[in-house]
Amino acid sequence: MPRIRTTQTFLSTALAELGTLPRPALIGFGLVGALSAAWDFAFWFHRPRLTAWDYAGCTVLVGASLVLSYGVCMEMIGRRRSWGGLVRFLATVAAMVAPLVLGLVIIAMAPGAKGGLGAALACLLLAIFCLSFLQGWPVLQATSDSLVGPWAAFKATKGLRWPLFLASSLTGTVNRFVPSISTADNLAGAGLLAVLGGVVSAFSLMLAAAIAVTAWRHMATRAD
Repeated sequence: MPRIRTTQTFLSTALAELGTLPRPALIGFGLVGALSAAWDFAFWFHRPRLTAWDYAGCTVLVGASLVLSYGVCMEMIGRRRSWGGLVRFLATVAAMVAPLVLGLVIIAMAPGAKGGLGAALACLLLAIFCLSFLQGWPVLQATSDSLVGPWAAFKATKGLRWPLFLASSLTGTVNRFVPSISTADNLAGAGLLAVLGGVVSAFSLMLAAAIAVTAWRHMATRAD
């Protein structure tokens, strides 16, 4: 792997990783994108109210995306998949998004409370930190039998932090390319937005896997 010195090098390396995705992975991401489109389309009929089916669909979609992402990342780095690795991968992802979930829960349960607002802001800032700089942490933990803490993972990103931050911003921008399906006024428009959203979701997952693997290759050399 070439030494990553600039954001341009990082992005070109990530795109090169994207080009190594095996055909089964492309099919898997395509199926996840189709599932995302179907879930969005079903939501359009009763928007903005969420039902138990919406929550169930979201759970299935997120679960399938994470399991698939783990398998694809292991394939890309040439490591054997295992149940233990999957559990470590999922647990690390959960640790990364926990501050975001906690912050949103605090805001929902104590809106306007000064103490609650401060705690929620702290949680959201921690979530931004994790999601911006630790994309390779789940892969790093999945390939290690010992515990890799967030601080150790962050130290392993030395020399890569600015490119990681920009890559995170790029991924977030891609996810906003398609308007929300709730803005559609008719069935045809909803169907079109659902399909476009599914395509973007599939591409975002592929890009996220490529970025995670690129970050892991850098982090693994520093964590040893």
